[in-house]
Amino acid sequence: MPKISLIIPIYNGEKYLRQCIDSILCQTFQDFEIIFVNDCTPDNSIEIIKEYAQNDNRIKIIKNLWNKGQGASRNEGIKHATGEYLMFQDQDDWFEPTAFEEAYNQITKNNNDYVIFLFNNYYPEVNTYELANTRILPFEPVINEPDIKPWAIKGKSIISTFAWCQIYRTDFIKKNKIQFSKQRNGEDTPFCIKARAYAESISIINKPLYNYRVYNEQTTSRLRQKYKELFKVREEAYKALLKSPHKDDMMESFLIYYIRSIWYWYKRNARDDKTIRHGYCKMMRKVYRMLYKKYDIEAIKDYINYENFLDVAKIAKKQK
Repeated sequence: MPKISLIIPIYNGEKYLRQCIDSILCQTFQDFEIIFVNDCTPDNSIEIIKEYAQNDNRIKIIKNLWNKGQGASRNEGIKHATGEYLMFQDQDDWFEPTAFEEAYNQITKNNNDYVIFLFNNYYPEVNTYELANTRILPFEPVINEPDIKPWAIKGKSIISTFAWCQIYRTDFIKKNKIQFSKQRNGEDTPFCIKARAYAESISIINKPLYNYRVYNEQTTSRLRQKYKELFKVREEAYKALLKSPHKDDMMESFLIYYIRSIWYWYKRNARDDKTIRHGYCKMMRKVYRMLYKKYDIEAIKDYINYENFLDVAKIAKKQK
């Protein structure tokens, strides 16, 4: 049994795949398996992986019967994982050389359900790196604690939902049936929200161990037609939270994330695109009205644009 199972979905990844694999094989911690999930890729990615696999029996390849998308591919990888701990990687990103060692040492020392570490945003067009640390800022008062209750962190504490900047106990993930969405956009969201809602202990490594390749706006704009999936994955996360043992503790922070993230994607993708603006606004209004009906949104008005929330939901402002 390896200590770590690393899961990497593969689809049209040949351009940066060698950098991805080399960053794994040069790790200072070597007790791992790599599970590549072939999502019916049409390029030469699998030939590249087989070339490495000839000299390394830690490399495994499983194949989907059809193109399922990244979330469903990760779920397949989890089924095949034999390691005590789980990590994830995108095919065009890479780890720092000590990532596995530092992540493994911390999660085993603290007996956490998962450990968060930082990452760098890498912008290839200008060859620059930017430390992405906003997601741990809400944890600053407890950042050095070995036993953090993630659902107890209040306010704007959910900044992003990326699965590849954590290490997880495999039995924690499998026992609680924590899975990625089968949607093809934002598939990390239900996984990360449910993990946070079920975890009894996490800790943080306050340094970047992962490098995330950021694509230009032209690539990002291709996601605009998938905006309905952004709503679906958040609805999945919301439903998962409602079934969790810490739903009452975590609901405030989730509502802030839910409202803010929908508005963020509106500003980024829908506001200036006439082809989707009406449909997006209609779905956003439906969600906002549902949340207003069920929860005291005024109680979190300092964390959201409350006036904007009311305008979108077409709810009359309360008279003083």
